[in-house]
Amino acid sequence: MFSVPFDHNLYENWFALGLFDTSQVCDESLFDLMYYKEGSFMRAKASGSEMSFQAGQYILRGTMCPVANAEVKVELWDHEVPRLRSTHSWLSTVAKRYFKCVHSASA
Repeated sequence: MFSVPFDHNLYENWFALGLFDTSQVCDESLFDLMYYKEGSFMRAKASGSEMSFQAGQYILRGTMCPVANAEVKVELWDHEVPRLRSTHSWLSTVAKRYFKCVHSASA
C-alpha cells in the first residue's frame, strides 16, 4: 500500500508492506485495512529508508521517497534460497535509493 497526498503541506507519504493469502482481494478494502488499521503488515511514513517485513520464508524490503513524485521500490526475497548478493551490495543499493530520494526532494 502507498499513499501520496495531494497537499504535502498538510499530509505525508505513507507506505506499507505485507503478504496476504491469494484469497484476499486487492482492492480499496485492502488499502483501507493497510492504511487505517493494524494487522500482519508494517506501515510507516515514507522517508527513503528501508522497511523490512518477514512472513514465513519470505522477506519484503522496500523504500519510498517522501516527495510528491515519489518512487516506491519493493523486493521480495525467499529466505530459504541462498542469497546471490552480499549484504554490502544490498546496503549500497538502499543508500543509492535514499540519495535519489533526497536529490528528488531538493530538485
